[in-house]
Amino acid sequence: MIQRIQSLYLLLLAIFSVIGLFFLPFYEFSLIIFSTAVLLKVYIAQSIALSIFSLLLFKKRKVQLWINRIQMGIQLLFTIFLIYAWASGRITDTHLIWLALPLHAIVFLFLANKGISKDEDLIRSVDRLR
Repeated sequence: MIQRIQSLYLLLLAIFSVIGLFFLPFYEFSLIIFSTAVLLKVYIAQSIALSIFSLLLFKKRKVQLWINRIQMGIQLLFTIFLIYAWASGRITDTHLIWLALPLHAIVFLFLANKGISKDEDLIRSVDRLR
């Protein structure tokens, strides 16, 4: 399980999310209807849960790819949310430390998906030779 590089990327994503849960300060973003720090906690909790769930599905590569793509979309939406809040002046530059978490997640998910796709292609090529 961990010997695959994509599993290492998913494990690093979970570790960074746990670190973010405990060490990043929870700010109140007064943006449209999201005005509580609970949104940030839910975001981090789903990031941790989906990365660990995807890590445990190492035998089902297609499902793992699907879950990683969903999580990448969520990370992208949260990045857009933070950039919009920063551009509209609702959050200051000190809040932009939160932008590091979804950007790291997108990079790790992209690398994990790339590794999973390589494994899937390798298995398909072996099946063709039989």
